[in-house]
Amino acid sequence: MENYKNLKEDNDLFPYEYGSLIYNDVMMNKRILDLFRRKEVESNMDLIFKHMEENGVVFSSPGESFQRKLLAFLTRYMNYRLRHPHRAEILKKDDKLRQLLDPLAKIICTEKSNLEEWKKKNPNGYGEYNYPNGEKYAGEWKDGKYHGQGILSWSGKLIYEGEWENGKRNGHGTTMTKDDKLGYNGEWKDDKYHGQGIYIVQNDYFNNEEVKYEGEWKNGKQHGQGSQKAKDWKAVGEFKDGSRWNVIAYDEDGNIIQKIKNGEVVT
Repeated sequence: MENYKNLKEDNDLFPYEYGSLIYNDVMMNKRILDLFRRKEVESNMDLIFKHMEENGVVFSSPGESFQRKLLAFLTRYMNYRLRHPHRAEILKKDDKLRQLLDPLAKIICTEKSNLEEWKKKNPNGYGEYNYPNGEKYAGEWKDGKYHGQGILSWSGKLIYEGEWENGKRNGHGTTMTKDDKLGYNGEWKDDKYHGQGIYIVQNDYFNNEEVKYEGEWKNGKQHGQGSQKAKDWKAVGEFKDGSRWNVIAYDEDGNIIQKIKNGEVVT
């Protein structure tokens, strides 16, 4: 048990870390309860209950109820603080009970350490991580993957802010360009624009004008009803696989300048 710090208080009796703490992690509780159901542990639990009953330490009823309550209060046992302080003296004097509790204390310490190491590698909940290339993620995690709300940035500049699922952008989110202008704002599916969204880009095809597309997307491409707008023109209609499909384009005065039907220019 060299990986565990000794308690300063009473460390000669229960030399395990976390002895004075109650550990309320739901995952931890489940893992310990599963261990309690193993045959070699169950027999020890029966001995603990029997010994406590014989010595007037009434803790709970036998069975799973006893296991759950003992789990909740075992760390108090490890630091000799039962539900009532005076019982600490009983425990300090009871060598046999300490011997019976010792294996369970080891299990809790070992399992907690294993769980915390696993969480470091597979974080859950909110956390921040800085990558060697300058990227930083700050947000929610699930089993080591971005999951929930989170922000991915690079050298202080926003790359993506929004929803994640299993390490991929899913839900609503926003990207920014290198010069801190809006890139895409809308719905995502598996790291691709998908659903309703707005996309702004400097487009070389349109004389490097800033072009804004607002509408439907599918698998990262403009697909469905939408509109493209620039400084002195706009195009409205149906897009397919990233191209204009059934679209009418207008100049700034509202005059038709182009019609596209089934992907072909007709005027």
